[in-house]
Amino acid sequence: MTYQEFVIKMQNRLSYRQKQSGNVYSVSAETVEKIQASYYGLLISVSTISDAKWGINLKPYYFEFLESKVSMDDMVDRIDRRICYEIEHLPKYDLSNLKDYEYVKNHLGLQVINMEINQDLLKRMPYTQIADLALIYRVFLDEKTSALVNNNMLKYYGISRDQLHSDTMSCVQRKAPFFIRQIGEVLVDISEKILKEEIPDEERKKLKKRIGDIKNDPPFQIYIGGIDGAYGASVIARPDFFEKATQVMGGDFYIIPSSIHEVIILKDLHQGDIEALETTIWKVNMLKVPEEDYLSNNLYHYDSSNQIFETAVDYEQRIKNGPEMFM
Repeated sequence: MTYQEFVIKMQNRLSYRQKQSGNVYSVSAETVEKIQASYYGLLISVSTISDAKWGINLKPYYFEFLESKVSMDDMVDRIDRRICYEIEHLPKYDLSNLKDYEYVKNHLGLQVINMEINQDLLKRMPYTQIADLALIYRVFLDEKTSALVNNNMLKYYGISRDQLHSDTMSCVQRKAPFFIRQIGEVLVDISEKILKEEIPDEERKKLKKRIGDIKNDPPFQIYIGGIDGAYGASVIARPDFFEKATQVMGGDFYIIPSSIHEVIILKDLHQGDIEALETTIWKVNMLKVPEEDYLSNNLYHYDSSNQIFETAVDYEQRIKNGPEMFM
């Protein structure tokens, strides 16, 4: 059985079950579009709530079905229970607020995503290009839950993308503080939190030694930056972040796109190997970063004198070509 056949069978069986039990929800097999992680699976709609829709990626269930020989009926039971649980625990939001731009403009936020792998999605929403990345706009219903602003919403509000961008920047500067911390401090904080947990004595000793080593010789000129909240890497869209980072780093710096959640900042010492750094970024992304959190394999650079954020490759080329690039 192929994955597509598995999804169709699930759709048919769940739909039949719903006809027998009151049609609490409806289910369709289709491509569920998400930022850089679209998948073919099930789209669930709640009968009593017109705006309540979400997707379920059935691939984990499919592989389990193939490997463990769980019956199709048992798999249908599990997915049905999951859907019913999610319906029962749906957060209660007043989605009519999304139609009121006076409300929306005080709840706007940013997310930066990979532009190349999200080309199709970007056709349906306003965005701003930053180097080879795309800055998109969200309306936050709470600290963790948000809705993407799409072209239809922009048309309904009767505003331009420039107005949306301006209002969003104003909102995040008021409501979304950013942080820049030496990575050694972050490692110490994490380690000290672990020490408060119940761990074996031998592990506790090693961790205390590690904390001491970090405090005595902290990672120098390496910082982590982001926003206190969701999608922290969008900090690279903010002039106030670059101004502060320039002060902290004492001039130009490189930015490693750790994920969509934060960035790593390295002082430009004019002696780095860009190719080696980008190879490291690629390896970490391949092995450690979940697909939905991936941002870029590129290394970036901030030219503090000219206030230019660009890929490190473009920076080197620009410097090599000389001042005529600005003419």
